[in-house]
Amino acid sequence: MHDIIMNASEAVVGKRRKLSCKCLVDMQQTSLANFIFKFFFQISELYDVVIKTEPVTQLLPQTIERLIALESLHRQGKSVHV
Repeated sequence: MHDIIMNASEAVVGKRRKLSCKCLVDMQQTSLANFIFKFFFQISELYDVVIKTEPVTQLLPQTIERLIALESLHRQGKSVHV
């Protein structure tokens, strides 16, 4: 009788371990899936930012040249006394 109870107990413990392992694997897969989803969402957001700012990057060199020219004019204007 004792052997039957021990075997049944070991069977329950074995099934519980398998279930625990399966739950752990499911949690890890869910965590990985969430991580991948968040990672691709962030990449998508970065891509949107790059697309939205692309026209600005084309204007930036011209703007910098104009600011440098204005700085030069400003210095020249400061040196002229009326």
